[in-house]
Amino acid sequence: GERGLREGLEPLIQRLTDSSEERDADGDDERAALVGALVALAGPGGAADPDRTMFLLGAALHGAPEPVRVAIACVLGDLGRPQDREMVSLLLKDASPRVRRAAVAAIVRLEPAAATEPLHLAIADESADVRIAVATALGERANTEAFPDLRRLAEDSDARVRAAAVRAVGLRFGEESGSALAREVRALLDAARDDEAPVALAVVEAARVVGGSATERVLDLLSHAEPDVVCEVVRCMGEHASPSDLDRVIPLSAHPDWSVRAEAIQVLFERGVSRALPVILRRLDLEQDEFVRSVILRALERLEG
Repeated sequence: GERGLREGLEPLIQRLTDSSEERDADGDDERAALVGALVALAGPGGAADPDRTMFLLGAALHGAPEPVRVAIACVLGDLGRPQDREMVSLLLKDASPRVRRAAVAAIVRLEPAAATEPLHLAIADESADVRIAVATALGERANTEAFPDLRRLAEDSDARVRAAAVRAVGLRFGEESGSALAREVRALLDAARDDEAPVALAVVEAARVVGGSATERVLDLLSHAEPDVVCEVVRCMGEHASPSDLDRVIPLSAHPDWSVRAEAIQVLFERGVSRALPVILRRLDLEQDEFVRSVILRALERLEG
């Protein structure tokens, strides 16, 4: 693949067809290498004819074991040719959720007009993993037409699917303002903050990436019952919050959960919040967790300096 050996195309596809988990303990690694080689040969600037490559891969699908079908879907995804929509659609109807998930990932590489219908069908897939892949793919789309489908996935019965959809909305539309879409996005994210912990966490993770006004929307989650959510909010504030907003982190140095205490103190000293010094000093007298004590001592050294 790296040398662009055109004559290697058919032997590579033959080897891909022959490989199986039963016969090869290192099958996944080998199939990944085969996928990379085929993409290098048939991709832009490659020596192999893309049409012939797809013809051979289509023929290899018949009777192929699940891992091989997944690998073929990965090749389609990396090459991303609109004219291969029919083969991708076929893979979306595969009996294996793994294959359907790989096919969803392939769709996002296609032209938006070719990707819409298959993605819509995949939204109703019985596998939560496939629906998660749909949410991720829709989040990578460059147009606002994806929002209604993401909103539908944000109401899914599976919290993991809702989290993936909410994360995608936050990352893709989190900076929208002053429009009808912005109001719908805000309503969706506000509702997600009151959802199960994985969904609330997805709101914060997206805000941490987006920054700006998105950070202000998650401040109320500092009182969340799940320590992981609170820690993520504190990290988000450490990266994006204004100096005045950091005052809300100071009381968390006495939080009941050790991980929150450690994260809060870490952020306070990284941001140089010297007004937190008296609170952290008092905490040192009470702290029983050795890890948190070590964080406090480093913070005190920095803040006193």
